[in-house]
Amino acid sequence: MTTTDHSWLLDGQGLVTPTVEWSVRTRGPLVEVRHAPECQETFAADISGSLYRLNIQGEITRRKGKFPHTSRIYWCSSGELGVVCQKAFKVSLVNRDFEVEWEAKFREDVRAVAISHNGDYVAVALSDSQIILFDRYKKRIAKVPTRRSLDDLHFVWEEPAIVGSSDLGLLCKFSLKGKIDWMISPTSRSSQAKVNSDGSRIYLSAHNRGIQVYDGEGELLGAYQIKGIPQLLSLSPAGNRLAVLTTNALLFWMDLQGKLLWVAPVPEQIVSIDCDGFGSRLILGLETGEITCLNWSLEN
Repeated sequence: MTTTDHSWLLDGQGLVTPTVEWSVRTRGPLVEVRHAPECQETFAADISGSLYRLNIQGEITRRKGKFPHTSRIYWCSSGELGVVCQKAFKVSLVNRDFEVEWEAKFREDVRAVAISHNGDYVAVALSDSQIILFDRYKKRIAKVPTRRSLDDLHFVWEEPAIVGSSDLGLLCKFSLKGKIDWMISPTSRSSQAKVNSDGSRIYLSAHNRGIQVYDGEGELLGAYQIKGIPQLLSLSPAGNRLAVLTTNALLFWMDLQGKLLWVAPVPEQIVSIDCDGFGSRLILGLETGEITCLNWSLEN
């Protein structure tokens, strides 16, 4: 446990102020944190090349080094498999004990990766605007060209499909066979997209246009206006909560109709935000190495 001051939570405004359920610190500054909602475990990477597994109480149950130059991590919902990106060209499929199942190296830079909720498929977006789809055993099953290189990818839980977005203004959906269902150019640049479990709603961080909401066919339904430019998004798998961190260090907790439930200024640099499966907790990864779980369970 850490002794970090969390008094900044009291500066927040909203219906219910979250409590700090647990807080731990990694050995080095954080690279990224990912929550696996089905097993309710949290996975993290720091700049020392270490990977961490935390249980629901925030206790570190596994740590392993030997992953230098880790830039991103991704994890399936069950927690059984994850993907580690190292440097700009290497991805590795690892199990929950951080043993490498297979690795792949690319000539082009890796821009984004996604792993399906059960770990059966991995998608890799490259800087040459190609997406490569692998199965669990590294077999290439599809190659998908897009108009621009994608910066974010997400598997749809209840449909064999992937949603991708580009910071240069592109939103698309394609099947696991490589067929593009639709591809549109949003009215604003976007840094991240999140999709709900059945693919019927897509939430896009749209810079000065707030959070844009699209349906499963790529039709714009509306937008949620917030103070600041969205930088990080997280959507609970239950589809009831949306967390947003802005470039001016404001953390928003919202429902799926865009109603503001709580907002607070964040005093330290946050590198990751991830909702739990029920929309009652938010896992924060701070650049300092602190991982904090905020709990709104009294609200529900």
